[in-house]
Amino acid sequence: GAMPALTREGLRGSGLVRGRTASTVALLAVPGALGVFLLAPGLASLLGAGYEQAALPLRILAPALVVLFMNTVLLHALIAVGRAEALPRLTAIRVAAAVTLAFALVPRFGVAGAAVGFLASELLLGGLAWRACALARFGVPVVKPLGLALCASVPMVLAVARFGGQPVAAALLGAAIYAVTLIAAWRLAPGRVLR
Repeated sequence: GAMPALTREGLRGSGLVRGRTASTVALLAVPGALGVFLLAPGLASLLGAGYEQAALPLRILAPALVVLFMNTVLLHALIAVGRAEALPRLTAIRVAAAVTLAFALVPRFGVAGAAVGFLASELLLGGLAWRACALARFGVPVVKPLGLALCASVPMVLAVARFGGQPVAAALLGAAIYAVTLIAAWRLAPGRVLR
């Protein structure tokens, strides 16, 4: 949905769309990743007996959720500014890194190694895409939106960490607290939350 606005901003060369899009995506991804990280053992137990070992890979993959979401913004920004030709090269580098890391990590560390390799290859893609956006003079803010999302997630994290119930109930509690936090932030500083 942000693509037309990103494209108009790409043609103008300036505007607030990149920052707002990055903030919106971060505000969705960060609490989801933190929730998966906190609730990984409970989520694995929902799958049934024998899935207890899935908790560690889930925890490793939790930050990858944030990286995947932010990479989407970065790649769409490259398309919007007319640098779509960079995407196949960036994707090839990411795939080559994932394959190399799989051969290096999976035999020794199993599924956890695969999760680390996936996270690392997505981080590489993100770094390269961020640099490509900067070189195209169409930089996408990443640090500020992620910091905002982390701050907004603190009440949710504290509540979920202290909650001793089932993972589904904890996730619902976390979602409710996060929604209240965002509403309160929006009312206290209207228009500044997504800036």
